[in-house]
Amino acid sequence: MTTAVRIVGPVGGAPLKPEAQARAEINRYIEDFDHRVDGLPKRLEPALVERVLLEKLVDGRPPPPEAQRHLDLADFYDARGVVPAWLEILDRGEATDANVFTAGFFVIGAGVLGDAAEHQRGLGHYHRLVASARVDDKMPLLLKCFDAFTPPETSGLLRGRIEQALAPLRARLDAAGDDEAEGWSPEQSALSHLESLRDVGLQRIVGAAAIEQEVLAELDPQARLDQLARIYVGFDLRYHEHTKRWATRQILRAARASWQTEAIAAFRHPPRVTPVQVAEPEENRRVRAALAIEFLGGELSPEERAMSNPMLRRVELLSLS
Repeated sequence: MTTAVRIVGPVGGAPLKPEAQARAEINRYIEDFDHRVDGLPKRLEPALVERVLLEKLVDGRPPPPEAQRHLDLADFYDARGVVPAWLEILDRGEATDANVFTAGFFVIGAGVLGDAAEHQRGLGHYHRLVASARVDDKMPLLLKCFDAFTPPETSGLLRGRIEQALAPLRARLDAAGDDEAEGWSPEQSALSHLESLRDVGLQRIVGAAAIEQEVLAELDPQARLDQLARIYVGFDLRYHEHTKRWATRQILRAARASWQTEAIAAFRHPPRVTPVQVAEPEENRRVRAALAIEFLGGELSPEERAMSNPMLRRVELLSLS
């Protein structure tokens, strides 16, 4: 789920943080992150983020939690220069389970940030991970990898791999017979989880990809941004666990590619409410839109400035905090 647009520079009118402060915030986010109080650091120079991430990769393959935050930072700041270093690490293969998790995050990065050649190399590594004997208990990670490559990647390969992982579980349960009938065994739990990933998880990714392709097919930039803002703010919650992060990425790329005014306008256009699930208070959506306008450099109205939700301000990506 990538686009070919290359973006540079910061977004919005807020001043960028000094390099020393930026480096300290990057280090804390990667190495000492606490989800209860920390959010992704904002107002950093994208080139500096890319440089720091590359410096850290000189030390070797990061452990999985740090690799995930490498991905988060590179994705948000469009730090595409780190993709070749990720691919070099992937080329070395994986000797441990921890290596597999780190590889998964870097595969995702190649899918969402790589150019055509890097994307193709990342896809090859995704196929390699799917075939690995180490991933029977890591299927959620593989679904996230699949999400980064569809379309054009289809679900058949991963569906088949899930079926392969299900086979020994079914065999063990069949062998246990009535001995397992009165309780819920670990095997039954694992089987139910894998079946859910196969029957629900894969279909939700495919459904999200269809919505994303519909949005990208809109030729009018303002209308396309209106749809992206509608997804981000929460008026369209279909497959939101996939589409919101994708919409954020597209909005950032558009804003950094000189469509900043149109992106701000998109968050001010009253959405046309359709029969799509809307499950949270209206106030949250209004705060989310105001935070995005401020982040993108727009002038807030007195009413928008009066809105307050510290939790949303911390966790929303399109927020200055």
